[in-house]
Amino acid sequence: MEHILTESESLRLGLRVWMKAYHTTSMSFLGKHMKNFLEEAFKRATLYWLKDLERKHGIVTPPGKDLKEALENYIITGIKGHVYRGKEDFSILQESPGKLRIKVHFCPYKDVSKDLLAEGFLPSQIPCPRMGCFRGAAEILSPIKKLEYSMIKVDPPRECEGVIFACPHLKELSADINRLKKGLTECGPLLSEKERENLCSELTSLIAELKKAN
Repeated sequence: MEHILTESESLRLGLRVWMKAYHTTSMSFLGKHMKNFLEEAFKRATLYWLKDLERKHGIVTPPGKDLKEALENYIITGIKGHVYRGKEDFSILQESPGKLRIKVHFCPYKDVSKDLLAEGFLPSQIPCPRMGCFRGAAEILSPIKKLEYSMIKVDPPRECEGVIFACPHLKELSADINRLKKGLTECGPLLSEKERENLCSELTSLIAELKKAN
């Protein structure tokens, strides 16, 4: 039986198909680079939105002294801009100065996530627009300027959960890499095969982290 869509139904359907197309096309063409591409797109969208609200509507979003305050300020702006319904839609826990755990209780992108889960995507593979924009806002408004996010649970329409965390400090990573290289050079002949394997594995992991942080 034919059903003529209401305006709100049409908007929801449009959002669903465009976001799904955006995500799946990004994965097809960008592969492992998809997440970096989408993270940058989410951040730019957040920055343009904040600038437009300030320039055209006088809504100024103050920076936060830490990650939690930065994100709370952003959510307040989102409520003023009718993007978010209210603070009760989110739970924010600051686990450390460089890490936030966020639960999203209501999200307009839930249908997109359901579609991607049905197609076999894992929660960690789903590029969440909500969490991606939160990460972008935290970079823009907090003192920490190099952040990542990861989805822990994607369970629409009940609740989704993710973490936003600071990237490893580049100087610390470089120092650890140099220490391991020196250890392998000076002590390599004295190490057992298992000890050399462990050091090489740790070195490879740190080099990968350094490349990712850059």
